[in-house]
Amino acid sequence: MRQWLRASILGSNDGLVSNASLMVGVASAKVGNLAGIGLAGIVAGSMSMAVGEYVSVRSEGSTKEALQAAGASSLSFAIGGAIPLLGAFMPHKDVFVILFTIIGLFIAGVLSSKVADKPYLRTVFRIVMGGILGMIITAGIGALAHTAGM
Repeated sequence: MRQWLRASILGSNDGLVSNASLMVGVASAKVGNLAGIGLAGIVAGSMSMAVGEYVSVRSEGSTKEALQAAGASSLSFAIGGAIPLLGAFMPHKDVFVILFTIIGLFIAGVLSSKVADKPYLRTVFRIVMGGILGMIITAGIGALAHTAGM
C-alpha cells in the first residue's frame, strides 16, 4: 500500500479519536469553549501528524513520498477532526460530538476495510470501539478533574 494512502487512513482515524476525546474530556470537565478547543485540537494534531509522518516516511528513503504522506496525514487528520467539531455547533453539543464521531468512525472503518481488503465487520468494530473507548476514558478523566475542582 502506498505510504500516502496508509497515512490518509490512519490520519482520519487519529483525527476522529483524538479530537473527539479531547472535546468529550473538556465537556466532562465543564470548562472552556468546546468549539475553540476542538479547532485548536485539529490544528495541533494536524501539525503533529504531518511532522511525524514526514520523519517516519523520510527515514525510509523518498523525500517526495514523505511529503505526500505528510500532507495526506495532516489533511485527513483535519477532516477527521472536523467531524466531531461539527457537533460543537449543535444544540446538545456533547451528544452530537459523540454521535458525529461514531458515524465518522464507522465510515473510516468501512474505508479502511476496503483499502486494506480486510474483513468489514471486524475492521469497523475495532475502529468504532477503539474510538468509543478513547472517549469514555477521557470523559471519565474530565469528570474527575471537574469533581476535583480543576
